[in-house]
Amino acid sequence: MCNLDQGLATYQKINQKLWQKIEHGSPRTPLFERRFALTGQKLGFTWDGPQLEKQYRQLLDHNFRILPGADRLLKNLRKNHKTLIAASNGVQTTQIQRLVGSGLRQYFDQVFISENSGFAKPGPRFFTPLYQSYPHLSSKNAILIGDRLPFDILGACRVSLSSVW
Repeated sequence: MCNLDQGLATYQKINQKLWQKIEHGSPRTPLFERRFALTGQKLGFTWDGPQLEKQYRQLLDHNFRILPGADRLLKNLRKNHKTLIAASNGVQTTQIQRLVGSGLRQYFDQVFISENSGFAKPGPRFFTPLYQSYPHLSSKNAILIGDRLPFDILGACRVSLSSVW
């Protein structure tokens, strides 16, 4: 019998490896549909992976947390006529639902999702549609803010954008 902490740790380890594969170009859907089945196998359970993924995705789409001051920062940037762009390796529906649900979508001019382009950060090809829409983008007029060093910050570095972790 396993406890909740063991189950969560097992899932997180499997999920982290899954995201590394996705961010290196592996197709998402088969990986997403396997993560819960793999977790169950490790814990000695048999689960319907695709069904659990569907339920998880519905919950995840409405799960967000706003850092203190984020709303004020975005509001001030907009007030000062800054162009704000969201760029994510996440799942399109989840990222859009989170931005809308948090009330932060209103601040962003565009949202670029790797799922649409077929290329993930840190690969330079992820940034191609961004540069097509904003050809004058450079380290002098843009900053990529990211939460993952090996993907967000490395990606920015590879295309000569300034970044903040």
